[in-house]
Amino acid sequence: LTKDPVLTSAQIITNLQSVISRELDPLDSGVVSISAIQGGQAANVIPSEVKLLVTLRSLTMDGLKKLQKRVKEIAENIAKAHDCEAIVEYPGNDYPPTVNDGEMWDFAKKVGSDMLGEENVSDLDAVMGGEDFGRYGRVEPKIPTFLFWLGASKLEVWEKSVRGEIDLPGIHSPFFAPDPIPTLSTGIKVM
Repeated sequence: LTKDPVLTSAQIITNLQSVISRELDPLDSGVVSISAIQGGQAANVIPSEVKLLVTLRSLTMDGLKKLQKRVKEIAENIAKAHDCEAIVEYPGNDYPPTVNDGEMWDFAKKVGSDMLGEENVSDLDAVMGGEDFGRYGRVEPKIPTFLFWLGASKLEVWEKSVRGEIDLPGIHSPFFAPDPIPTLSTGIKVM
């Protein structure tokens, strides 16, 4: 006679995986990641609830809104099919995409190139980082913004990565170890 939120959440997780592969235009980019599942305390007791933590990312606000809509519809309808209830909330942790102001970026790129040498400044492809910086510049009055990344590795580590000997650890890696003095002084100069 029980309602099983563990089974229900498993069905929701499985079905959410189809949003990107079957509903998003293949030329658009998006992420639906279930990053945490919390529920239950004992092996022989079905819990009263399960909590899923989900990250949604898109390169456009329209894309993000579509992902939010579909996640909510899928979770609520699958829960209903299992005689459960899904409460989908977006408490502000689904960050809007960061879109650099073109004029600001052109100016900053020139300043960086003049200071550091053109070979040390480059454009990067868009990434799906979850970054609250995307909220800046979206309020009135509009303030032009841009986000830039600053290399932080020790020179010898960077050179090994350029030669293909190693992969640089990302900022969330336990092996990320910035070289503080050159990193900070370069960042301060460019700013």
